[in-house]
Amino acid sequence: MATRIKIKRSSANPTATPSSVLGQGELAYAEGTSTYTDAQSATVTSYGKLFVGKGSETGGVAAGLDIIGGKYFTDLLDHGHGTLTANSAIIVDSAQKISRINVDHVRIDGDTISTETANQGLNFDTNGTGDYVFKGAATVGTNEFKISDGSTDRFVVDSFSGAVDITTPALSAADTVLNIASTWNNGSNKFDAIKVNVTNTASANTSLLMDLQVGGASKFKVGLDGTVTTPGDLDLTGDVSIGGDLTVTGDVAINGGDLTTTATTFNLFEANATTVNAFGAATAIDIGATSGTATINNPTVVGTQTTQNLWNTVATTVNFAGAANIINMGTNVTTLDLGYIRIKGNTISTDSNSATELIIDPFPDSGDAGGDVIIRGNLQVAGTTTTVNSTEMSVNDPLFTVGDSVSSKTVQSAASSGQNTLVIDNPSSVVEGATITAGSGLAGGTTISNVRIEWNVGSNPLTSNPSAGANIYFFDGTSFSLLGTFVSKTASTVTIDLAANISTSSDDFYNGNSLTTQSSGTPTTAQKAAIQKVDTKVFKTTTLTLSANTNGSLAIGDKVTIAQATDDNLDRGIVYKTLIGNAAKTGFFGYDDSTTYFTFIADATNNAGVIGGSAGKAQFNTVKIDTGVNKGVAYYNGDLELTRTVAAGTSDITTSHKILTSNGATGEPIWTTTVDGGTY
Repeated sequence: MATRIKIKRSSANPTATPSSVLGQGELAYAEGTSTYTDAQSATVTSYGKLFVGKGSETGGVAAGLDIIGGKYFTDLLDHGHGTLTANSAIIVDSAQKISRINVDHVRIDGDTISTETANQGLNFDTNGTGDYVFKGAATVGTNEFKISDGSTDRFVVDSFSGAVDITTPALSAADTVLNIASTWNNGSNKFDAIKVNVTNTASANTSLLMDLQVGGASKFKVGLDGTVTTPGDLDLTGDVSIGGDLTVTGDVAINGGDLTTTATTFNLFEANATTVNAFGAATAIDIGATSGTATINNPTVVGTQTTQNLWNTVATTVNFAGAANIINMGTNVTTLDLGYIRIKGNTISTDSNSATELIIDPFPDSGDAGGDVIIRGNLQVAGTTTTVNSTEMSVNDPLFTVGDSVSSKTVQSAASSGQNTLVIDNPSSVVEGATITAGSGLAGGTTISNVRIEWNVGSNPLTSNPSAGANIYFFDGTSFSLLGTFVSKTASTVTIDLAANISTSSDDFYNGNSLTTQSSGTPTTAQKAAIQKVDTKVFKTTTLTLSANTNGSLAIGDKVTIAQATDDNLDRGIVYKTLIGNAAKTGFFGYDDSTTYFTFIADATNNAGVIGGSAGKAQFNTVKIDTGVNKGVAYYNGDLELTRTVAAGTSDITTSHKILTSNGATGEPIWTTTVDGGTY
């Protein structure tokens, strides 16, 4: 006996759709000839249609239903292909064609677009900024585009030459043959009213760029060489040329603004004058052509200003000191900026104002994958994010360790011996209890007992001054995270003591957001302090309280190493970026510190290293469960852990005519041969 699955079906003439009998996902088929009212309040037939229940159930009945198919719809497709048929769907033939299309007043039939209604206008409207494109055959004697007035062509674009011909009727009243109106309102841009660019590979010498005629007689002509010819007057306001020498014993005032020559060599004050003062009032000096050489014979070039700019604009390539064996620049305290790169002491950084990225590229011409960067010795990366953008990453170590928090910090304020505080550049990844070491000045085993941060914030933050020790929270616009306790504030800063095991390594702390005394709801403007960057820095100062006093001095620029020694309660694993349905998503797989489970989350949130979100789907070829028995059925226990039931039988079978279902009362599984939906 074969397995049968019967869905609900109608009697001979059902009075309505099965809207009051279908559960969610349940099917029903109407065989009769009754009608019902659709969503547009129209009366339509119900026979020959397949229905499915949808929406939440009340008393076993779904909130609504959908029509998903049936004979009613297949009949609409039952006609010849390519022929427009009344009350039927459009089906194109094997050539992807239909006999004709009628849309309201418009008919498309063969190669003609026309109106079915007599004297009905035909409008073309892109409804926006779209283009009208007309393409014709590139054959001599045909036209790309033509507008005709009865039997007379008024506007023609020749498809072979691209020539445009405009013919107007005889004009008897004031009119303009060609009227071009344009408004130019951006002083930083160059505009051209009329531009003609001719590539002259072969033409007669009499060819003209422009020929304006009256009654067939030329009145204004522009030749290929730029010669302008006109039979009328030409009124020009121009320069005066002197063919011989000009000697002036007194001063010369050139009020026109230009001193020019036609000679290829021009000497200016070449003899006698040993002191030449030039351009004393000039704020802009333009010397030389776009090619050539400017030679300065004097061995020393000096400036009189404390700030000097040399080739500071325009020049994109500057070749300097090409033959020099030794180049001396600045002193031992000089800050050298090369573009956005800054060299100061033994530190290479960005200038912090113009750039926040430092790029090392050994072979730029080869793209992102060219050249090698070789670093000898140990490499320490201290930051919030390390990105590797490559097709293959090779690590010789057999084990890959994540979560080991070691960072290098720079001393920002000199510390003398016997001091129990230390000011560093930023608090990223620093927590209480961490071990801090230095080349000298710190005793072994010194730890951090407190982290105090002075945040750069917007003006007048936290108008209601919090009490000392009040909780301060980080607010990202949606959620709150406890940061620490209030210490003090100014008009542009808020100082807090960081809570234990709180790390500010997340990018969220550098992306604005706010500090607040509120732990829920939506803080008011007076209850928030908007985090701001001042000279690209979120943290104005970071002060560490040490478990032991310094035993030596530390200078500005010295490095200290901080190793975390306490549980930070952060998750460990891999966070990846992807697109799901063109929406940017963050995924995670790794160890969930709160549940102690290895977890996969397809759409995750990252709150300062704590991952949130619903568990995602995973696919494996084979999954082994170490609990349960062989050939059992997998199920979730009371802790939502996947386990197995006892085996259903003593041996496997290859053929079955039964379906596993439930008795509905206790949920006990039973086997049946028929699933019957009944009638309605």
